[in-house]
Amino acid sequence: MPRNIDLLERDCGIDEVPSSTNSLRQQVTMPVLRRSTRKRSMPPAFSSMFTSLPPSTKKSRKAYKVPSAPVVPPTLLTLPHCAISRLLLCLDVESLESLSATCSYFDKMIAGKFLLSLSFPFPVSFIKEVMDDDGIEKKPLLKLRS
Repeated sequence: MPRNIDLLERDCGIDEVPSSTNSLRQQVTMPVLRRSTRKRSMPPAFSSMFTSLPPSTKKSRKAYKVPSAPVVPPTLLTLPHCAISRLLLCLDVESLESLSATCSYFDKMIAGKFLLSLSFPFPVSFIKEVMDDDGIEKKPLLKLRS
């Protein structure tokens, strides 16, 4: 039994008197180890030992899809201006008159640049309107009705 006490005294350093230089030297040379919180991948050798939980006990993650911009179907108004003007060249005067009556965009585009149709001989209301105006705007005439 005394032998065990001697071993304990030697291991624990009971008979050693701590000095300030000894304790400082031990503190400097002995770094404090901390446990890492970083997740590490498991080597393949250990993967068979530690199996993962069955899928029913794992937390399920919902995949959220980012909503994309809705696809707008192409219309006549979404076409570029040069494409619309080329299409208008293919239409007859009655179709241009109908298209001009559909919306303000086509009204400005068609009736703003052209006189679509004019009756001959001129009606009295038209002659009166021309006389009352200070200035007359010249536009190309597309159709002359008789």
